[in-house]
Amino acid sequence: MSIDLNILWFEDTTTWYNNIYRKLERYVKDRNFLLKVTRFDTVNTEQLVKLLHEKHFDVIFIDLNLLGSIKGTSAIEVIRRQNILSDILFYSVQKNDIEDQLSKKFIEGTYVCSRENYEFIPKAKKIIDKNILKTENVLSIRGLLMNNVSVFDQKMKLIISKYLDLATEDEKNSLDRYVEKQGRDFYNKISKVHQNSTSASEGYLKAVLEQERAYVMDSDKLARVVNKIFKMLKSSNDDKYDERYDNFVDNYRSNILKERNLLAHAKTDGVHGFKIENQDGRIITYDSVKCNEIRGNINRYNNLFEETLHKWG
Repeated sequence: MSIDLNILWFEDTTTWYNNIYRKLERYVKDRNFLLKVTRFDTVNTEQLVKLLHEKHFDVIFIDLNLLGSIKGTSAIEVIRRQNILSDILFYSVQKNDIEDQLSKKFIEGTYVCSRENYEFIPKAKKIIDKNILKTENVLSIRGLLMNNVSVFDQKMKLIISKYLDLATEDEKNSLDRYVEKQGRDFYNKISKVHQNSTSASEGYLKAVLEQERAYVMDSDKLARVVNKIFKMLKSSNDDKYDERYDNFVDNYRSNILKERNLLAHAKTDGVHGFKIENQDGRIITYDSVKCNEIRGNINRYNNLFEETLHKWG
């Protein structure tokens, strides 16, 4: 699950657009977001209304002069009539032309600037930063982690399933023996599911994966099994092994699961965003740097799981 920043952009000069897009894409990537742009070179009211009902846009960029002598103000009017309150950056070669158009149409709540790079890029970055800052609160960061942990659980199940499809009988048995050693409570739960499964003859893990609703393997247990698989790949010099698999479970606990658990007890701090007291009594401040780190870890594990699944077929 990627962390997207969605921009609706009205611009009819492709060369200029491509140049600015690349710069903003790098800027957004440094903040661990994925820039997604929907671009138009003119205004089609019916198409625009339909799009605005189907998709949320964080930021909207609009050039004053569009293809077919269409004015960008017509796009702003359509957007505001749909009660869309996203930040709009309205730009043109001549900034005075923009202000004149806005005053004639009585349009409010819009940023303006020249389309010259030295003015447009800093203004666009400030608006992007403003929208990123909106996501750096307790509820948003906690929700982001919770949602992605659920997605990662499903991806780890797929990794286990794909491994079992490719593994030899000895490797499957080795993995089942590992599961048996993971604790009596875990073993009792997994054995019960195993006995009632149509895949009972295929081992514990296959049985558990078959039962989607059987909450036997939580996030930590899934990570431990995946970690065991990665270790087995390394010890057998399997070409599916990747150096990023080293110390997987310890790193995943620290970077993802621990953060999720800590965020459940977060307290807001009007000055620095929000803060948490961890088990050692140390105060952790979740400012923009920390939130960026969390987004980076989410993206890193998302890429790792996606690339693993793709590589394994």
